[in-house]
Amino acid sequence: MITCVTAPSRSGTSLTMQMLNAAGIPVAWNLLPNRRPWNERGFYEFDFTKGTLDECEGHAVKVMPFDLHRLTPDHDYQFITILRNVACVEKSMAATVEHRGSEMSDAHKARHWQQATLKHIAEYGNVIVGFDELFNGIGQGKIGAFLDMTPLQIAKMCDCVDHNMWHFKPEAR
Repeated sequence: MITCVTAPSRSGTSLTMQMLNAAGIPVAWNLLPNRRPWNERGFYEFDFTKGTLDECEGHAVKVMPFDLHRLTPDHDYQFITILRNVACVEKSMAATVEHRGSEMSDAHKARHWQQATLKHIAEYGNVIVGFDELFNGIGQGKIGAFLDMTPLQIAKMCDCVDHNMWHFKPEAR
Protein backbone atom coordinates (compact mmCIF):
# COMPACT_ATOMS: atom_id res chain seq x y z
CA MET A 1 0.00 0.00 0.00
CA ILE A 2 1.23 3.47 -0.87
CA THR A 3 -0.20 6.39 1.09
CA CYS A 4 -0.40 9.42 -1.20
CA VAL A 5 -0.53 12.94 0.23
CA THR A 6 -2.00 15.19 -2.43
CA ALA A 7 -3.19 18.76 -2.99
CA PRO A 8 -2.17 21.68 -5.19
CA SER A 9 1.07 23.42 -4.26
CA ARG A 10 0.90 25.67 -1.18
CA SER A 11 -1.95 23.61 0.33
CA GLY A 12 -0.20 21.85 3.23
CA THR A 13 1.33 18.77 1.62
CA SER A 14 4.79 19.49 3.07
CA LEU A 15 3.32 20.01 6.53
CA THR A 16 1.37 16.77 6.21
CA MET A 17 4.51 14.87 5.19
CA GLN A 18 6.37 16.42 8.15
CA MET A 19 3.53 15.32 10.46
CA LEU A 20 3.58 11.74 9.12
CA ASN A 21 7.35 11.61 9.51
CA ALA A 22 7.06 12.87 13.12
CA ALA A 23 4.50 10.13 13.81
CA GLY A 24 6.94 7.47 12.62
CA ILE A 25 5.26 6.73 9.30
CA PRO A 26 7.93 5.94 6.67
CA VAL A 27 8.02 8.67 4.04
CA ALA A 28 9.48 8.37 0.56
CA TRP A 29 11.28 11.38 -0.89
CA ASN A 30 14.24 11.77 -3.20
CA LEU A 31 14.35 15.41 -4.30
CA LEU A 32 17.25 17.47 -3.01
CA PRO A 33 17.60 19.94 -1.59
CA ASN A 34 14.76 19.01 0.74
CA ARG A 35 14.76 22.40 2.46
CA ARG A 36 14.72 25.97 1.21
CA PRO A 37 14.52 29.32 3.00
CA TRP A 38 10.77 29.44 2.38
CA ASN A 39 10.31 25.89 3.70
CA GLU A 40 13.00 25.22 6.30
CA ARG A 41 11.31 22.06 7.62
CA GLY A 42 11.41 20.30 4.28
CA PHE A 43 9.28 19.52 1.27
CA TYR A 44 9.63 15.71 1.28
CA GLU A 45 9.04 15.56 -2.47
CA PHE A 46 9.42 12.55 -4.72
CA ASP A 47 10.64 13.03 -8.29
CA PHE A 48 9.03 10.27 -10.30
CA THR A 49 11.62 10.69 -13.06
CA LYS A 50 14.38 9.76 -10.57
CA GLY A 51 12.64 6.96 -8.67
CA THR A 52 10.02 4.26 -9.00
CA LEU A 53 6.74 3.52 -7.28
CA ASP A 54 8.32 0.35 -5.94
CA GLU A 55 10.44 2.59 -3.70
CA CYS A 56 7.23 4.09 -2.30
CA GLU A 57 5.59 0.82 -1.32
CA GLY A 58 4.78 0.88 2.41
CA HIS A 59 5.54 4.60 2.60
CA ALA A 60 3.75 7.92 2.46
CA VAL A 61 4.66 9.91 -0.65
CA LYS A 62 3.70 13.37 -1.81
CA VAL A 63 1.94 13.17 -5.16
CA MET A 64 1.06 16.53 -6.60
CA PRO A 65 -2.17 16.53 -8.65
CA PHE A 66 -0.25 16.97 -11.90
CA ASP A 67 1.61 13.72 -11.07
CA LEU A 68 -1.44 11.55 -10.31
CA HIS A 69 -1.19 10.06 -13.81
CA ARG A 70 2.11 8.46 -12.73
CA LEU A 71 0.31 6.09 -10.34
CA THR A 72 0.04 2.69 -12.00
CA PRO A 73 -2.39 -0.18 -11.33
CA ASP A 74 0.58 -2.26 -10.10
CA HIS A 75 0.13 -0.84 -6.57
CA ASP A 76 -2.62 -0.22 -4.05
CA TYR A 77 -3.14 3.37 -2.94
CA GLN A 78 -4.83 5.33 -0.23
CA PHE A 79 -5.04 9.12 -0.19
CA ILE A 80 -4.74 11.94 2.28
CA THR A 81 -6.06 14.96 0.42
CA ILE A 82 -5.69 18.49 1.73
CA LEU A 83 -8.22 21.11 0.69
CA ARG A 84 -7.38 24.78 1.16
CA ASN A 85 -9.31 27.90 0.29
CA VAL A 86 -8.41 28.51 -3.38
CA ALA A 87 -7.91 32.26 -2.92
CA CYS A 88 -5.42 31.53 -0.11
CA VAL A 89 -3.60 28.98 -2.27
CA GLU A 90 -3.28 31.47 -5.10
CA LYS A 91 -2.03 34.24 -2.76
CA SER A 92 0.54 31.87 -1.31
CA MET A 93 1.62 30.75 -4.79
CA ALA A 94 2.05 34.39 -5.88
CA ALA A 95 4.19 35.15 -2.82
CA THR A 96 6.29 32.03 -3.43
CA VAL A 97 6.83 32.94 -7.09
CA GLU A 98 7.91 36.43 -6.04
CA HIS A 99 10.30 35.00 -3.43
CA ARG A 100 11.74 32.29 -5.71
CA GLY A 101 11.81 34.39 -8.84
CA SER A 102 10.34 31.57 -10.93
CA GLU A 103 6.88 30.37 -11.89
CA MET A 104 5.20 27.42 -10.20
CA SER A 105 4.00 24.70 -12.54
CA ASP A 106 0.47 24.73 -11.11
CA ALA A 107 0.13 28.44 -10.40
CA HIS A 108 -3.34 29.86 -11.06
CA LYS A 109 -4.83 26.37 -11.48
CA ALA A 110 -5.61 25.52 -7.85
CA ARG A 111 -9.37 25.14 -8.36
CA HIS A 112 -8.83 22.89 -11.38
CA TRP A 113 -6.34 20.69 -9.52
CA GLN A 114 -8.58 20.42 -6.44
CA GLN A 115 -11.48 19.23 -8.59
CA ALA A 116 -9.29 16.81 -10.57
CA THR A 117 -7.84 15.39 -7.36
CA LEU A 118 -11.24 14.82 -5.76
CA LYS A 119 -12.42 13.02 -8.89
CA HIS A 120 -9.29 10.84 -8.96
CA ILE A 121 -9.35 9.77 -5.30
CA ALA A 122 -13.04 8.82 -5.32
CA GLU A 123 -12.23 5.21 -6.23
CA TYR A 124 -9.67 4.76 -3.44
CA GLY A 125 -9.65 4.77 0.33
CA ASN A 126 -9.21 8.39 1.25
CA VAL A 127 -9.52 11.05 3.90
CA ILE A 128 -10.07 14.70 3.10
CA VAL A 129 -8.60 17.23 5.51
CA GLY A 130 -9.14 20.97 5.46
CA PHE A 131 -5.96 23.03 5.56
CA ASP A 132 -7.20 24.85 8.67
CA GLU A 133 -7.73 21.46 10.35
CA LEU A 134 -3.96 20.92 10.23
CA PHE A 135 -3.64 23.82 12.70
CA ASN A 136 -6.36 22.88 15.20
CA GLY A 137 -5.77 19.16 15.73
CA ILE A 138 -8.86 18.02 13.82
CA GLY A 139 -6.77 17.11 10.76
CA GLN A 140 -4.36 15.04 12.80
CA GLY A 141 -7.30 13.20 14.34
CA LYS A 142 -8.76 12.46 10.90
CA ILE A 143 -5.43 11.27 9.54
CA GLY A 144 -4.77 9.25 12.69
CA ALA A 145 -8.13 7.49 12.45
CA PHE A 146 -7.64 6.85 8.73
CA LEU A 147 -4.17 5.32 9.25
CA ASP A 148 -5.09 3.57 12.52
CA MET A 149 -2.54 5.54 14.53
CA THR A 150 -2.03 5.50 18.27
CA PRO A 151 -2.83 8.55 20.42
CA LEU A 152 0.94 9.14 20.80
CA GLN A 153 1.42 9.23 17.02
CA ILE A 154 -1.43 11.73 16.70
CA ALA A 155 0.10 13.87 19.46
CA LYS A 156 3.46 13.81 17.66
CA MET A 157 1.75 15.05 14.50
CA CYS A 158 0.16 17.91 16.47
CA ASP A 159 3.47 18.80 18.12
CA CYS A 160 5.28 19.42 14.86
CA VAL A 161 2.82 22.08 13.65
CA ASP A 162 4.15 25.64 13.78
CA HIS A 163 1.12 27.92 13.95
CA ASN A 164 3.26 30.82 12.73
CA MET A 165 3.53 29.07 9.38
CA TRP A 166 -0.18 29.59 8.58
CA HIS A 167 0.04 32.40 6.07
CA PHE A 168 -2.73 33.77 3.89
CA LYS A 169 -5.74 32.99 6.02
CA PRO A 170 -9.20 33.37 4.52
CA GLU A 171 -10.66 36.81 5.01
CA ALA A 172 -13.46 37.02 7.58
CA ARG A 173 -16.88 37.69 6.14
